[in-house]
Amino acid sequence: MLVLPCHMRGASMSRAQRISRGFHRLAILLAAIPLLIGGSWALVTGFNRAGDASRDHQKVLCAHEYLTRARDQPKPNYKLLFAPDSELLNLKEIGCSYYEHDTVSFGEAWNPPQFNWLSVLAPTLAFNFAVVLAVSLGVYGVIRAVGWVIGGFAA
Repeated sequence: MLVLPCHMRGASMSRAQRISRGFHRLAILLAAIPLLIGGSWALVTGFNRAGDASRDHQKVLCAHEYLTRARDQPKPNYKLLFAPDSELLNLKEIGCSYYEHDTVSFGEAWNPPQFNWLSVLAPTLAFNFAVVLAVSLGVYGVIRAVGWVIGGFAA
């Protein structure tokens, strides 16, 4: 049988080290759960918010097309053409929405803003992922702290 000198043998871990290593593994496992679930939630809510913003933008574009068609009529509706920019246009009345309370200002309808998915999606995802990461790190830290306390008693 081959016997290695003591400096070449793997030093056996103390009981406190084994407990600490076990809690480290447990902490990683338990921190991964909110990371996976929360990451999925962050993606879903981010894309839902971007989709809602896109639908709202489509309503504004519909109002813009309506006003453009009204302007190009042989007998234009001057009430629509010369309405103040701050006055609200009911989108259901012009066929751009199914909801009674959807409105847009005439100024926004005449000059619709450009829509960019990334400008809506990125801040939402950044905030949601920051919250999810903070929760996961909190879970990891709590489990590790419990492991240090129990490992300290075992020593």
